[in-house]
Amino acid sequence: MGSNGGVLGQFSVVFSGTKEEIGRQLAALWRWNFGVPTIYFLDICSIGHIKEFLAKGKCKDEKHEKSIRRLRAVDLPQNGVSCMSALLEKASDRKSKFTPDQFVDEITRDLRAMSQFFKSASMVEPLEFVETHARSLFGIDTEEGVPEYLEFLTFANGLALHNRTSRKRQFMVAKTLCERAVEIGVSTSHPVVITVVAAVYGCAAARKVLNFAGNEKNFNPGNALGDIQIVSRVSGYLAEYVRIMAGQGGRYQDWGFRTGDSPLNDLLTYFMRKPVKVGGGIQDAERSFRITADAVSLFPDLFGPDRDPLDDCSEELDDVLDLLGAV
Repeated sequence: MGSNGGVLGQFSVVFSGTKEEIGRQLAALWRWNFGVPTIYFLDICSIGHIKEFLAKGKCKDEKHEKSIRRLRAVDLPQNGVSCMSALLEKASDRKSKFTPDQFVDEITRDLRAMSQFFKSASMVEPLEFVETHARSLFGIDTEEGVPEYLEFLTFANGLALHNRTSRKRQFMVAKTLCERAVEIGVSTSHPVVITVVAAVYGCAAARKVLNFAGNEKNFNPGNALGDIQIVSRVSGYLAEYVRIMAGQGGRYQDWGFRTGDSPLNDLLTYFMRKPVKVGGGIQDAERSFRITADAVSLFPDLFGPDRDPLDDCSEELDDVLDLLGAV
């Protein structure tokens, strides 16, 4: 199990015993977890924090310090660190002002900063990789359907979802969202739909990532989609790549994700991709999500403090999961 839910499975552990015994069990689990050879994918925010730390030699604030601590924690000889998530994020940024040459220079600077920061973990992508492949990725969306996703997010913002949805209207709104998604050709099991429905049901991380606004001019669907696409990429085909390589005897057995954006980090932990045979190709891997992990965190308004569905919400939960194509 990686620190963000891995490709080898996700599970819950219940400890029993005295406080001291539970402490020893937690310590043993912590040592085991960090002993699994793991690839950690870094996003733009994490790499930006590394660059800033190296330039100034110190952290600028508490948030920056927390991000650096989390990055230091994975700097272990059995681990690898990857810039692939950040590379794809920058390559597909429709508002990017980079030229292809400037893009290659930027990714090169990212890799050099990572190489300087991490003393024990291995770099997954060598500089030669950037020189050979980065230019060909620039300006290309790795996922089909971007115009439809943006249309869906704009539609969702028009439902006044910047306000909390009343409990009695939540399922009706979720159904309306899923019907609209189907109309425009967006899979209801894609993270873009799941995240919006999660926001309807009180998921704080989803609401912060989406950042809906009462004035449509203040809502940026591109920014929201960019963060959701990180979930698609990391929990989708990047995690699938690690799983396949692990099954073939590869060095790394699990994956993790590091970002300085706490809501995005939280949201990613709620998703775990269950392999589904849908054919070959990147787009197929991204479209084959299923909710198999933390429905409690995605739809908190349907659950009680004991993490069981509220007495009058079990049927609604089943209906929501059915809308989203969960298995």
